[in-house]
This record gives sequence, C-alpha cells and structure tokens, in this order.
Amino acid sequence: MVERALAQAERHHRAGRVREAEAIFSDLVRRNGQDAAAMVKLAQGAGRLGEFEVAADLFARAARLRPADAAIRNDWAVVLARLGRLDAAIDQLRQVTVLSPHLAAAHYNLGKAQKQAGRSGAAIESYRRALALDPKNADTAYNLGNALSDLGRMDEALAAYQAALAVKPDFALAHSNLLLAAQYAPQATAATLFAQHQAYEAAIGRPLAAAGKPHPNRPDPERRLRVGLVSPDFARHPVGYFLVGLLPRLDPEAFELHAYSNRADEDDLSARIMAGVQAWTPCLALDDGALAKRIRADGIDLLLDLAGHTARNRLPVFARKPAPVQITWAGYPGTTGLSAIDWIFADRVHIRPEEEGYYSERVLRFPHGWLVYEAPDYAPPVGPLPAAKRGSITYASFNNPVKYSASCLALWASIVGRTPGARLLLKAAAFADPDIAQRVRDDLQAAGLGADRLTIETGVPHAQLLDAYNRVDIALDSFPYSGGLTTLEALWMGVPVITMPGLSFAGRHSTSHLVNAGLGDLVAADAEDYAARAIALAGDLPKLDHLRVGLRARLASSPVCDAAGFAQAFSGLLRQAWRDWCARQPRGSS
Repeated sequence: MVERALAQAERHHRAGRVREAEAIFSDLVRRNGQDAAAMVKLAQGAGRLGEFEVAADLFARAARLRPADAAIRNDWAVVLARLGRLDAAIDQLRQVTVLSPHLAAAHYNLGKAQKQAGRSGAAIESYRRALALDPKNADTAYNLGNALSDLGRMDEALAAYQAALAVKPDFALAHSNLLLAAQYAPQATAATLFAQHQAYEAAIGRPLAAAGKPHPNRPDPERRLRVGLVSPDFARHPVGYFLVGLLPRLDPEAFELHAYSNRADEDDLSARIMAGVQAWTPCLALDDGALAKRIRADGIDLLLDLAGHTARNRLPVFARKPAPVQITWAGYPGTTGLSAIDWIFADRVHIRPEEEGYYSERVLRFPHGWLVYEAPDYAPPVGPLPAAKRGSITYASFNNPVKYSASCLALWASIVGRTPGARLLLKAAAFADPDIAQRVRDDLQAAGLGADRLTIETGVPHAQLLDAYNRVDIALDSFPYSGGLTTLEALWMGVPVITMPGLSFAGRHSTSHLVNAGLGDLVAADAEDYAARAIALAGDLPKLDHLRVGLRARLASSPVCDAAGFAQAFSGLLRQAWRDWCARQPRGSS
C-alpha cells in the first residue's frame, strides 16, 4: 500500500504536480506515523526526488521509533551530509559505528562526511576501516586516494587508486585521479607520465573509440567553424580567468563558439564567459553518451577539452569522437593519453621538441606563452616594498599546498634560514583543513624552520588574496608542480617569483610566464641556483624595490597580457588544425 501510493506521489512530482505529491506524502505520514519501516520508505522516496529536507525529517522520525537501528541512522546521516549539516552527519555516523562496528558503509560514509568537512586525516582512517571490512570496494579505495592526495601523500594515493582499478578496471574517475596525482610525483617526467596515460587509453579510450562514426562536417578549409568548449570551470577558476580575455576577441565571422558547461553553479565570471560565446549548454545532467550525441548534433567542427584529467572532466565524451577535430588545452598539464584527441596546444617551454613523442596528441605551439592573462579590475595597487618597513624579507607561496613536495619545503626552509630575519608566508584555501596545514608545518619543522618564522593562512575572497601580496617581498614557486595563475597574480602585484623548470609540463608553467614576460633571470637552473637567486635578491633591497615598482607595467606590455595578439595566434592554430583535417579527407567529400 505504501509503495503504491509512494510511486503515485513520485509520478506527480516528476510531472510537476508538486501539490498533489505533497498531499499524498502528508497522508502517508499521517497514517503511518508510528511505522518505522514506512517512514524509511517515505524518506527514501523523498530523497529520490531531491527533497532532502523532507527526507531528513522522515529519517529522524524513523530513528526515534527505532533508536538502535544502525541502517536508519546511516541513511539519515547521508541525507544530512547532502544538506551540508556535516557535524550532525558525523555525529550520527559515529553512533552507527558504535551500534554496528562491522558495517563498512557507515565507516565509508563517515569518511565522506569528514572529507567534506575538511578533515582529511580523519577521513583517511575511516576509509581504511571501511576497506578492512570490505576490501573489494572500488569506491572506498578511490575516495581514500582522494583524501591521501589532498594531504600530499602521493605514493599512498597512487596505491589506493590502483587498488580501486584492480577491482574496477573501467573506473574512469579513478584513472583520471591517478593520472592527476602522478603529476605531483617528484620523479615524474614526460616519458613516465606518457606511459601511465596510455593505460587510460587502453581501459577507457579504446573501447569507446570503437563505436565511433564518420563525421558529416563539410571539409571546407576556410569556412566559418563551429568551435565547442567543454569545461567544468567556466567560473572563478584559473581556466575561467584565462578565457575572459580571449573569447571576446575571437572573430564571430570566423568562429561560432559553443560552450558546454559541466558545473552546477555559476558566478559573475561565468556571465562574462557566457557573453563571449554564441551558444551556452549546461551539460552536468547529460551522461557521456548523451553529451556526445548533443555535440555531434550541434555540428561542432573543433572540440576543445579544457579539463583533461581534473575534477568533473568529460574525457569519455572525447573518447567517443563527437567532433572531427579535438584539441586539449589550458585545463591540464600535459597529454590526456586519448588517441581520439588530435592536438595539444602548448608553447616552446612546456613541450620541448624532443619530448613530442611522449604525447598522444600532436603539438601545436603558440609563438609565445600558451595562455593569456587579464588581471581583474579590482586588483589593488602595488604597495611599497614590505621589507623596507619591516627590515626583513617575507618570502611566500600562495600555491595549493598539494604542490609542495617534501624537497620543495626543505629548500624553502633552507632559503628562509639563510636569510637573516626572514619569514615564510603560506596562504591557500586548502589550509582550512587543519590536517593539511599540520602536514606542511611538520615537513618545514623537520627541515629546520621554526614556527616563529612561519605563517600559514587560509583562503580569502580574491580581491583580498591579491592585496595580501602587499605583505610579500619574494614569491617562491612550488615544485615539481609549478604555479600557473598564482605566478601571474604575484607578478601583477609587483612580487617577483623564483622558479626552476621541472621535468614535465606541470613543472614549467612559471618558467613559461617568466620567460615570456622578459624575466628569465628569475628562472634557476637547479635547486642550488634557485636558493642562490632568492637569497641574492633578498639581499639587494634597492633592486627588489625597483623590480616591484615596474613589474605590473612590464607584465602588462608583454605577450603574457597581449589578449589581441593571443587571440590572433589562437585563431591561427584552430584554422591550422582544421585545414589539416580537411586536407586528409577524400577528394569530392562534402
């Protein structure tokens, strides 16, 4: 009886007859208010409809009727977590693990809630308990890898992802997160990364590519082209910041731009990106097959991946080859591994000619950098040199701490220790997780940097983040994964960045930006040279002050900020890729 009425309520709800659905729910609750099993079924039905507040209330009623029922409390906690009530969810799940210590799902859900609450260390322990009870659960191993990755424990994270793939070889998200984590490994090179990415092609790319179909796109090399952009980051995200200066400068007579946005929320930067394209398609609700069909139906000629293996990517869509020419750019540091992606956009610094064989894509290079930077209009003025007032140097990094390898932190500790009176300021949103902050403190302390010379701060709104550079004299770039947008923002705020090129695409972002801004003297040859340049610059306050005063103008007049020139180069590379495809089509095709 409850099931039949519940099904009717769900049909009403899906058809938009919300009042009718609510009436049925209310009647069922009134007539079954003392039946815990009925309350659970109603709660589950409400959850399926996205009515999580209703579901939480119904689970609470069921739990009061059966206070010792671990399954009810577990399901209730999941709904509470969906509502963002993380403290309540964690409290419930801890009770569940006492009531039913062998319930693997409770430990797993506890780990997810702890991770969502910014307690990665606690989440790791919960996931490990869940795996001990259910060792063949790929989702648990995958989430364990995510938590370990956040704490910079990359070797353990890679092992966890591999464990997930051993159980579920076609687990695309686990493959992608493994490949992203591999970018942070100190030993990563273009060659080792290529070998790892080939496994993604074998497990995910090749089976999907087998169902590919010919493309009916007209092979006219000079016609107006439909260009698709696929990204979860059309917002205040590095990819979004790199697009806002480019898109409005692309000739609408030459290109019709279609954005496929794989995100649930939009912001003011999303609105600017939306204004720069001719078509905007939210695609988060579309599965990979449906999105591939939509792109093919839209007649896209060139399809750009702007995420690679980062979060919420749609690489399985690209593996289906919905467009005749596919390109990866901007969102991921290096090869995707997919044979279905034809090209990668880069520059002479990121991909050296002798490394092209380590990319599944062919390489198209920009004449200068691979990105263009447009500073936000709310960026504050560059302030005076802090060291001139304090009498000592403040080194800093505002990069995500996942980029701080142990050797990187050890070098920073040495530089600060060898600079009289110097301090190190680290600032990032990820430091809201106390376990991440403690990991960095511990590594720096082990390298000899005392707490009295270290400041760790959490994230703030973007304008305040930029203003924080007015407390910084010299920025220290992370390695082996270097800064991208962070480096450009430091330079815009008058702060020089010391870097050294790494062995992979991810390790050369800052080098590319500095070289193209005419600041090659800030690029070190190795770790010893990195320290020497940082310490020498710290010891020459007149030079540091002169550099600070002119950095913004220098960056603004360089190719790094030449949006018109970059748009011209970008258009040329798109056209080159299209002409190449046209030239390879059979004669007489239309």
